[in-house]
Amino acid sequence: CFNKDVFSPYMQKEDIPKYSITSMHIEQVKEDSIFFSLNLTIPDTDFSYDFEIIITDDGKMNIKEVMIESEMFE
Repeated sequence: CFNKDVFSPYMQKEDIPKYSITSMHIEQVKEDSIFFSLNLTIPDTDFSYDFEIIITDDGKMNIKEVMIESEMFE
């Protein structure tokens, strides 16, 4: 189980309540883990974060921020 607070290493803690989980998809299922993509967005703005979340069969969770190609050129 997780909530938005697990993303505090990637954004200001006081800003977390402003963000909504706008999409979450299963990207891949392996024998020992499930890979998800997740997007956090402040509604009606262009402020967003994209993450890859891996949950292993022993319940461990690994989160990493994903840079979208268009963000790299700004």
